[in-house]
Amino acid sequence: MCCCVEIDACRAALRVLPNRSQFFQYESVTLSCGPLGGSAGWRVKRNTSTNINEPCGRTNTTPCVISELYPFDTGVYWCESAAGECSNAVNITVIGGHSGSPEPPEPPESLFTRVLLPVVGLALVVLVSVVLLCLWGRRKDMGDSGETFYSTLQPVKNQTGSIDGLSPGGSQSVSGSGSSGVWY
Repeated sequence: MCCCVEIDACRAALRVLPNRSQFFQYESVTLSCGPLGGSAGWRVKRNTSTNINEPCGRTNTTPCVISELYPFDTGVYWCESAAGECSNAVNITVIGGHSGSPEPPEPPESLFTRVLLPVVGLALVVLVSVVLLCLWGRRKDMGDSGETFYSTLQPVKNQTGSIDGLSPGGSQSVSGSGSSGVWY
């Protein structure tokens, strides 16, 4: 890489638009070789972590437009003539991600969401079913507290006489000390 130390001694200067050296990922930048006594035939080149002395952009002409910057675009940029003369060099840094970037991909399903959550949900359904089955009946004393559980749930029997479940639309109530007697 050649380098022009004093910009006044250079025949061309690298121009960066927008005029800054730090960018966020997905932003765009335009790099051009501006005239300082004529810059025809100059092209933008760069050294990045992936390429050395690489022409910037798809063509060897100026300007070089990078429509989406990525962290691997971080590096040193300069203008170079066909004769090997160079302009000032500019360090450009690209920082990954910002609020205007596309949404990050969804995280992969974890063991919790794929296996444990459905198991916990099933366990809760079984627990509620067992509790309701234990409380099923027309009237059941609920211990020494004086509360009584009432239910209109009726067993649903099949043709063989065995119980298949409870009929829908049943309601329950608790009466006794400290209860409201409200039907559920």
